[in-house]
Amino acid sequence: MSHNITLRLYREWKLFCQIKENNHHNFPLLKHITATLVDDDASKWHIVIKNLPNSIYSQGIFHLIATFDSVHGSYKLLPKIRFITPIFHPNIHDNGHMIFNPTNTNNNEDYNIATLLRSFLLFLDSPNPANPANPTAASLYLKNYHQYKQTVNDYIHRYAKGDIKQLYNDKLYNTPQLNGEKE
Repeated sequence: MSHNITLRLYREWKLFCQIKENNHHNFPLLKHITATLVDDDASKWHIVIKNLPNSIYSQGIFHLIATFDSVHGSYKLLPKIRFITPIFHPNIHDNGHMIFNPTNTNNNEDYNIATLLRSFLLFLDSPNPANPANPTAASLYLKNYHQYKQTVNDYIHRYAKGDIKQLYNDKLYNTPQLNGEKE
């Protein structure tokens, strides 16, 4: 990754922290996210989502890794996002990798990581079942929403309540994606 991109990612991380600290009115959902750099590397973020209001995921604590390793256009950065906490969602694979491509980032000079994370939070409760990563979740979402919500709650109670180290035995920092390996 180029030096300019690394500097941009550090600026993005600082901007994200500043927006959270100031409770910016355009980003109220961001108060439900924390982000830290993995090993002080601006291209790898550990993200924690919790207490999402008005969401079927509101009772869970979800750990994710965002890896920024590609540049889209001259300005856009889109991370690869992987849930470490198991989650039941039509657009998230069983291994935690997800299908998320926000469409509002094209030619938008105001696009930044805070905007991306806000879009991501909205996406959790507005999946695209027409492009599923998890066909079972997509089918339930479309055909039996009540059962879909029950399965989401089952996952939350099973996986998204405990301490990350206790539940995942350091899986967070020892994933091939973080260590530069291919899965």
